[in-house]
Amino acid sequence: MEPKASNRANPIASTLSTVHGYPDRLKIYRIPASEFWWVRATFGERRIKRSTKETDRPKAVKYAKAFYEELLRNNGVVPLKTSKSFERCADALLDEHRQKASSGERNERFADDLRKQLTHRIKPFFSSYSLKEINYDALNRFVTAMRADGC
Repeated sequence: MEPKASNRANPIASTLSTVHGYPDRLKIYRIPASEFWWVRATFGERRIKRSTKETDRPKAVKYAKAFYEELLRNNGVVPLKTSKSFERCADALLDEHRQKASSGERNERFADDLRKQLTHRIKPFFSSYSLKEINYDALNRFVTAMRADGC
């Protein structure tokens, strides 16, 4: 019988292993809540997890390798829905200004202009940044890029 993990979603320690020939940040494992093998890749403080939908370990390893290669093709950029991201913060700001516009505290055009700036300029630039990575240098790069575009 397998030793239990402390939580149904935590890896079972005896199954946690690295994928041969790949960095230690790529791991496969089983969890008590699933019959399938899982894969995770760690990039800095971001950890991306997926079910392999495989019960067979060799097939799970093959899936893990393809998963990691796909992340690398995206330059290690983690899908925004899986991390603490700038996009989440920007969306919260936009929601706040929409509420203020609907209550009359703000002009509706202000909220619309903010949405356009966030959608077309700000979020695309900062999409690969975690909130912790946005500092003076990142902001300076953004301002420089905007000036270069004539904004």
